[in-house]
Amino acid sequence: MSSYADTAWGYDVDSIGYEPGTTNRFVPDSKELKLFKEEKSNMYKGTWMICLVYGLSALTLLGVVFLTDWGRTYVYEKFLPAVLTFVIGAIFIIVYLLFSIFALQPRKIGKGFDTTTSCPDYWKLQQVATQRQEAIINNNDKYDAASGCPKASLSQGAGCNLKINRNDIYNIKDRNKNSIVTSESKNLKFKCVPDPNVLGKTLAYKNMKKELNSNDKTYFANTYATTDHKASQLSSDYGGSSTNRSTDEKRTDEKALENKNHFIYKEAVIRRDGRDSKGKDITFHQYIDGVNASDKLLKYASLTGAYKSDWDRSTTAASTNTPFPGSLFVDQQKTYKNNPLICNEIYPGLLDELEDVEGENKLKCELAKTCGISWSKLDCY
Repeated sequence: MSSYADTAWGYDVDSIGYEPGTTNRFVPDSKELKLFKEEKSNMYKGTWMICLVYGLSALTLLGVVFLTDWGRTYVYEKFLPAVLTFVIGAIFIIVYLLFSIFALQPRKIGKGFDTTTSCPDYWKLQQVATQRQEAIINNNDKYDAASGCPKASLSQGAGCNLKINRNDIYNIKDRNKNSIVTSESKNLKFKCVPDPNVLGKTLAYKNMKKELNSNDKTYFANTYATTDHKASQLSSDYGGSSTNRSTDEKRTDEKALENKNHFIYKEAVIRRDGRDSKGKDITFHQYIDGVNASDKLLKYASLTGAYKSDWDRSTTAASTNTPFPGSLFVDQQKTYKNNPLICNEIYPGLLDELEDVEGENKLKCELAKTCGISWSKLDCY
């Protein structure tokens, strides 16, 4: 890039400031840089327009003064102070505008969410509860809710067990290698949910999808804070961990989930395809039979579900790994190795951040296909 372009479209890195509430230097993302260039371009255009107007005015005054007796008498002799004020003021305004252009800095886009974001057909935007936001943020930052270790801890200590300490393999990052969710994340403020006035409440929506596709197996779940099954099991017929529930117990499980349900989710089937050079199984997750789920979709599932796929569950009420209050929770002994994917709430901003290329809709299309959702604006076919 030329030195002119560097000057024209650059900014002073040293004076740009810090991230809100941190000591980290603010680094604008692609959207913030795009906004910065648009604002600077508009200022350039405005300044050139003002220069053009003042330039034409000055040429007109000079022409009148030099070419007409009337101009010399009235403009030069009688109204010289006013003309000088106009000229000096014009020069001052132009210099000020030029200074403003080169002093312009990228700015952090606020917490607000772009409400023009597309939702699936007959879905609507809804604010995300604080408990759910915190669960998603905390799950990306540490291993589980019982983790007492500092973020960068390498040794155990009082209240700190490395087994549940944060590990970078769980920390999902965006294209700029930054944590994809923080307390400042605008993409967590709103989510898309089925419009109950069109698609019905959660139970009606699940039953409708079952009628449309009987092979699309989905289950109900609640958050850890609202579940009635912290110390009990559900039948595997309803997504739970028990395989020996009686007919009456299964009926009780079904009724309990119909009366209280927050999430509709589906689980992946783990397929094995030989072993690698180290003797480990080569595995694939398939939410749809014969279709391997992408790593990005699996990350999105665990991110929004606020769980870890390798969380262990004990046979006691006090689980080996403690979920966050807003985490997806099934029952006392349920594990998450099958990466449950929530299908009745979608975070379009997080999907955008997880896309390999900005502006693409591959991940959104994969999610829509996996959950059997109509999202006509995406043009996935």
